[in-house]
Amino acid sequence: MSISTTKLAIIGGGPIGTAALAHALERNLEATLFEASHEIGHAVRQWGHVKMFSPAAWNIDRACTRLLRESGWSPTNLPVYMTGGLLVSDYLEPLAKLPQMADRIRFGHRVNRVERPADTSFLLHFSDGESETSFECNYVIDASGTWFNPRQLRLFDENVNPLLHYHIPDQAEARDYCEKTVAVVGMGDSACNSIFELTALGCVDVVWLQSGASVDEILDRKKDTVGVLKEHAEKLSRLIQEGSLDIINEFSVESVCCRSDDGAQIIVRSEAGNEVVVDEVVANIGFQPDLDLYNSMELEIDPRLRCPIGVAKRLAGSGGRSALTVDGAKLAAYAMDYDAAELLIDPGGRLFVVGMKSYGTHPGFLLKNGYQQVEAVIDALDREREGA
Repeated sequence: MSISTTKLAIIGGGPIGTAALAHALERNLEATLFEASHEIGHAVRQWGHVKMFSPAAWNIDRACTRLLRESGWSPTNLPVYMTGGLLVSDYLEPLAKLPQMADRIRFGHRVNRVERPADTSFLLHFSDGESETSFECNYVIDASGTWFNPRQLRLFDENVNPLLHYHIPDQAEARDYCEKTVAVVGMGDSACNSIFELTALGCVDVVWLQSGASVDEILDRKKDTVGVLKEHAEKLSRLIQEGSLDIINEFSVESVCCRSDDGAQIIVRSEAGNEVVVDEVVANIGFQPDLDLYNSMELEIDPRLRCPIGVAKRLAGSGGRSALTVDGAKLAAYAMDYDAAELLIDPGGRLFVVGMKSYGTHPGFLLKNGYQQVEAVIDALDREREGA
């Protein structure tokens, strides 16, 4: 087993992880980024067909922009509202190809576990497809996200799994649902996107199972919004007026199971005991952080949101609302000037969780928040180095 040493290890090659690396390079900190896949922005590519809710200026990082400008890249070429695919092709890919960035990114290196053999060091154990290697560092920034760990429905029958889906289908995938009845579960804009993709084909019967606010309340919250959120409100209103969307209110899903032994249909049961029979289910009910990397370590996390305690306190102060449910003017107020200490999850003060994972199960994360987080962390590490 080989052992390498560096000061800072960054886990995850998405927008936030690459931003952390860019800020570290600007401060001349020794940093290495580990990405499990063989491509930058692997998770973002999974929703590449989805238009982002916030404007492009909020979805690019300042240090990354400075590095890219040196190569002739300009943010003015980006549309106001990008899809995930454009975020990758027009921003992340050019960024990862910059020589100073490419030299510090290790693709195909999946971190399997993190240990802390001493107060001032960590060992990251990862596989590169051929062997397992340990990487020694003094600090860790976990920007691995939550995309591949969606919150799931309660199952009474494992045979139902092939008929359950937890992502937003694109048009190619949506064709697989033709001539079927599909239940969409979820209250947020991801569920709305799934509804739009499915109904666009004209051959899918879509049933939206609403567990909380009524559709009227949802539309009322969106009426003063701008951009993509306003488009969502208009599309939903149109689908309802056309009769292209069936809605069942006050249907909080309790469980799902197969209707018969052949597993051809699903029974979705509510907490009140009501049942809906459908062919397939698309559940967009949020994500949850995977903290198994740190099973051997003592962590300090909020037990409800499963995120850094400092972040949980901030989110509690926002009233628990998703930032995306308010209008553009109020949205700016959700920009947070983070203190690096709020992002720690280990008592020793050297393991930071940033990005979507830092919000745990809370749905209100914006890329802008993640960029603010990595700036705070890198600034703190730089100050500590200067004071050493």
